[in-house]
Amino acid sequence: MLPTRTTLPTATPTIASTRTPGHCRIVFADVPPGNPYESYVHCAVCRGIVSGYSCGQVVGEPCDAQNDPYFRPGRSVTRGQLAKIVSNAAQFNEEVPTTQQTYADAPPGNPFWVYIERLSGRNIVSGYRCGGVREPCDNQHRPYFHPNSLLTRGQASKIVDGAASIGDPVPPDQQTYTDVPASNPFWMYIERLSALGVMNGHQCGGQGQPCDNRQRPYFLPASNATRAQSTKIITNAFLPDCRPR
Repeated sequence: MLPTRTTLPTATPTIASTRTPGHCRIVFADVPPGNPYESYVHCAVCRGIVSGYSCGQVVGEPCDAQNDPYFRPGRSVTRGQLAKIVSNAAQFNEEVPTTQQTYADAPPGNPFWVYIERLSGRNIVSGYRCGGVREPCDNQHRPYFHPNSLLTRGQASKIVDGAASIGDPVPPDQQTYTDVPASNPFWMYIERLSALGVMNGHQCGGQGQPCDNRQRPYFLPASNATRAQSTKIITNAFLPDCRPR
């Protein structure tokens, strides 16, 4: 089962406006009522785990009469961004020495440095050995984290599973998704989170996704995780009883 976690205090997100002063009533222009991710986004934002973007910053995000911000639900999540979201949701808040640097490309000046260090210290995330193309080894042979690289759904599953310290055993013959057999490196984490209702897949029968004899859905573990998908997973894993409104 998911570990019991102390409820985070309600906090106003770091974006411009709310519709009702004194209450967390954030309304996103691109996550309107009825959007399947609306409740998860509002919950995570109201708990200060994720935030949005003020309107008018980029083309295609005009301000409406209420100056509602944007969440950008379909945008892919980077490794650094998910490290921050998961660290905040799991309430990992220990101090990290300002001289600590585990990865060559995630120095203390990186905006995700402290979150990456917190997860690394718990062996929840790891990096890539130095020496590859454009990744020279420094005098400490520190690995690279690739904080700006996009994260897949499979990778997100592993990070969330580790941060939540689930550890539930999975029968070796269990396979919930057509495209995630036991040989998949993320199979165990995906099965654990799916069994707890934290995440789910896509109905079979779509283009390139034929149904097998058990009509199992597809998980698409190699697809990039979006902000909305990640927020849903995080909310289900760490704030299952969240009621933001």
